[in-house]
Amino acid sequence: MSPLGVAVTVLGILVLVTAVNLVVWLPIVKKLQRMPAELVRDLEASGETIVRAPERGAYRGATAIYGVVKGVGVVALTDKRLVFRKAVGKEVAVPRAEIVGVRTAKWFLRSRAGGQEHVIVTTASGAEVGFFFVDRAAWVAALSPALTR
Repeated sequence: MSPLGVAVTVLGILVLVTAVNLVVWLPIVKKLQRMPAELVRDLEASGETIVRAPERGAYRGATAIYGVVKGVGVVALTDKRLVFRKAVGKEVAVPRAEIVGVRTAKWFLRSRAGGQEHVIVTTASGAEVGFFFVDRAAWVAALSPALTR
């Protein structure tokens, strides 16, 4: 194959990969933009008081009960629960009454990602649930009052 043929083949592969990525990720990005408002509407309709408004985050899995499948989405804290709604997948809701501990750690479930720290919530059943938040300190502070209940 000539050098021009190789270049055309490589360019064609790059165009195909880019097109596939756009088809997969554009709907997810659009959904992530709508999700905070939808979550607020759903939480208000349920009668819950929002303590920390929905914002983007990442679910990093759990040791039990809540599932190990990671995902991006939006997270909110209400007077009744910590809610993580994934862009793709099942919602994770941890009742505030079950939260017995909160801490940060670089490693969670044998995973470390780019030097970020996980926020890990411990439940009364012993399960640990991990998240990534932009403002870890604010989330730890918001979750800490749940420990005094």
